[in-house]
Amino acid sequence: MAIIRSITSEGAYDTLFIKGNNRNLDIGLKIHLEAQQTLTIKQLVIENTFLPLVKSGDGKLTIGRLQIKDFGGDGINLQGHNLSINQLIVRNNTSTRPYYSLRVAAPTELNIRAALQASKQQVYDWRLLQWLEVQENGQSFFYSPGYHNDIALQAYRPKQTVMARTLLQGGRLSDAANPALPMHITPDQIQMLANSLFPVTLTTGSQARAPVSTTAVSRLLDWVADTPHNLEVDKNNRIQAIDLMVPLNLPNASKARLSASPEDWEGISEVTIRELDIQTNDPNAQLFMLSEQQRYRNFKIGTDKIALSCSYPWWFVANTLENSVLGNANPNQVQINPGRSTSAKVRIGDGQDNSQYCLKPSSCSTGEVTLVGLGKTGHAVPNTVRIL
Repeated sequence: MAIIRSITSEGAYDTLFIKGNNRNLDIGLKIHLEAQQTLTIKQLVIENTFLPLVKSGDGKLTIGRLQIKDFGGDGINLQGHNLSINQLIVRNNTSTRPYYSLRVAAPTELNIRAALQASKQQVYDWRLLQWLEVQENGQSFFYSPGYHNDIALQAYRPKQTVMARTLLQGGRLSDAANPALPMHITPDQIQMLANSLFPVTLTTGSQARAPVSTTAVSRLLDWVADTPHNLEVDKNNRIQAIDLMVPLNLPNASKARLSASPEDWEGISEVTIRELDIQTNDPNAQLFMLSEQQRYRNFKIGTDKIALSCSYPWWFVANTLENSVLGNANPNQVQINPGRSTSAKVRIGDGQDNSQYCLKPSSCSTGEVTLVGLGKTGHAVPNTVRIL
């Protein structure tokens, strides 16, 4: 990915306007702040990027007014503590990658359009899709990995090991490797990894010629779509590697894998967004996503104003959450899907395997969370969440 602008030192800015060149590849603004650093931006506008804003490090970033528009991926990618925004405005998210992976015999316009139609998916521009070439039964097939967009904020702390080592070496899993751990996966390794995680499904006749197939690779890439990751691509949009930033949450993951790492316990905390003004018609566009098996604490979202219009059933999703407040008590300042028959709700897990609220089994848990002015029914939350 190309980074349009990067800031790695503390300071203060009045107004920043950033416009990307590629809605499927560019990072608009990448900010890294060490724990004792502070950065203030009164007004920030970012357009035409894949990821408008990425914030890492535990220093404090304060933004008065943030407007993001015309983007293909997540709105804010938060990888460390301490983010404060007075007003967040989100407009015109245009998914540049499919929600579920695509499979074609060759990445031609005819094949791609047919695959999108068959899977009932839409993308901003089919020519921007990136392709992973895989050999199956002596034939080459091309996959475009899915991506689950979180158009307001996706929060996670990357695993440090993903940048430090490659878990797949010489075409075989190393002794230290576990399929649930972060991985740097190259094209020649993807088929072996997929077959190690999922039974190989052989298809014949018309099923083999279908534009979408539930092969082992398809299943693996659909799990990648729900996992924070980066793609390395060449100038021809061919994928050279997939870097997973957190573990894959596989359906057969054993409880032994739930022991928390230092990154899990550190998690993400101290996040405040006082005013929300978000509009989207994309049924697959998620808004706030805190989905990893990590500790999420001290989130204050929409405490001054909430104006949301979205088609996804949950406007705020957290795997676990602690010491946090969502919403506010002023009925004139909470508008969620006005004029629509359904109102998006809140979903929060409890970290307990096999519970009705569990998103991903976690060593962390939910406690001391309050929902204010968001309605008293329809939310999927454990009994540790107060609804006022």
